[in-house]
Amino acid sequence: MKSKIEKRIMVVLVIVTSICLVLQYVVGVDNFSDPVMAKYWIEMVLYPSVLAVLILGWRLTLDKKIEGKEQRKKRHEDLKREH
Repeated sequence: MKSKIEKRIMVVLVIVTSICLVLQYVVGVDNFSDPVMAKYWIEMVLYPSVLAVLILGWRLTLDKKIEGKEQRKKRHEDLKREH
């Protein structure tokens, strides 16, 4: 995926995660008509959203900083040629 699309998806997921956390901890599941089902639905949306945010956060920040094996070999060969 392109970085621009990933950033937009991450913004949407952060908003969804925030809404779920507010519903669960600020509003409280006890305020719903069926607290058990409310907690189930909130957690069913929350957990995959948080996982996706972590994965996208990794891809948007750390993947660009970590060199691949081919990049390391190429850099090493370029350094050998210079000397």
